[in-house]
Order: sequence, then structure tokens, then C-alpha cells
Amino acid sequence: MDLLTDLQELLKKLNLKRKNLKVTVKIFGRKTPVELNFREVEKE
Repeated sequence: MDLLTDLQELLKKLNLKRKNLKVTVKIFGRKTPVELNFREVEKE
């Protein structure tokens, strides 16, 4: 199992003014909130 490939994310909040977003990432069955800058995210 590749940990980075198997991550599941859910967008919770998008802040255009601060240029960041909050997602909930499910790792090993636990939901963990993560705040990311737009530069840390890429669109597929």
C-alpha cells in the first residue's frame, strides 16, 4: 500500500482571500483536518 496514493480528501473550506483551503484527509481510517496553501495543491 502506498500511503500517498491511497489518501482520501474532502474539501471543507476554500478561502480565496488568504489563498488557502482546508481539507479532511482520511489516513488509516481516521479523519485529520489539514490546511494547505494554494501552491501546495495541484489540479488533476
